[in-house]
Amino acid sequence: MSEVIKRTLLNARTINDNVHINIPNTTTEQELSFVVSRVIYSMVIVYAEQNNITFNKALKLYKEAIAAAVGRQYDMEHAHEHRHNKPRK
Repeated sequence: MSEVIKRTLLNARTINDNVHINIPNTTTEQELSFVVSRVIYSMVIVYAEQNNITFNKALKLYKEAIAAAVGRQYDMEHAHEHRHNKPRK
């Protein structure tokens, strides 16, 4: 019988209205990708069931929403850079 090795791949918590996500340095990109895709898969399944639509329709809507959310996160985290990199007239 092989030894069971358990590791924390990520830890998410809220403090007031802020979400804090900690990803240990030992978490690989492959592990993180699996966790994220599994969470999104679960969210799409629930969304499809709650809205009585197909999985493929729910996935299409989620892809668009995820792209917008990731873009907003980038803009918020790089707002200072964007203000100073605007072209001058």
